[in-house]
Amino acid sequence: MTAIKVMSENKDLGSSDAEKHLFSDKTTFGTIAKFKPIESERTLDTQRFLQACTDLTTVLDRLGSQFSIAKRDMIGNIKRIDDRFKTNTARYVTLNAILEDHANQKPLESAVIGLIWLKRSLEFLRVFILNLSSDYQKNVEDVTLRQTVLKAYETTLKQYHGKLSRFMFTKLTHLVPYRKDFLKALLLNEEATLEMLFSDIDLYLPNLSDNIDLIESLLNQYGLNTGEAS
Repeated sequence: MTAIKVMSENKDLGSSDAEKHLFSDKTTFGTIAKFKPIESERTLDTQRFLQACTDLTTVLDRLGSQFSIAKRDMIGNIKRIDDRFKTNTARYVTLNAILEDHANQKPLESAVIGLIWLKRSLEFLRVFILNLSSDYQKNVEDVTLRQTVLKAYETTLKQYHGKLSRFMFTKLTHLVPYRKDFLKALLLNEEATLEMLFSDIDLYLPNLSDNIDLIESLLNQYGLNTGEAS
């Protein structure tokens, strides 16, 4: 079974009843699985985290088929972690345990590499979504999303990419959809509004950010936040 199939079987892991009450059911960000709030024990539930990551890749679908490679990369990294989780589901119920057991292996274990790159992809999506919300609040009238995507890329993924990857990504940004078409694709029915969408986005972002920040902290703890280009 692939990671996507496994994750889809656990859709109920995505949100608490309280969270469901706050979000609408009319936008992509209102209905996808949510990242879990970080609690005092500072652990990351493996299944719920992977489910939320899998669902978040649907945003790349809305950016067009040209971003299918980026989505495949994310799904591949999700699968690396999921494969390690399946080797001992009781032990690896948290990402913390996976890092504890495998962070110091040389060469790096596949699931650890997957988590490093998945965190980088999440950082890009976080900044892109945050910029999208900021543009909306500022009534930005730019009809294309190119600059919004580029700004997110330049402050996140670009530092880890080699010249060829940077060139290819920059070329892809010329093909992103019009802003209005992208936003419309995030609305799930005719009753949905942009106000609902950005309300859901603003509710969604804090837990995503907290999850990324905790992963960053854990990777730093094990000396794994390398900036190697690819």
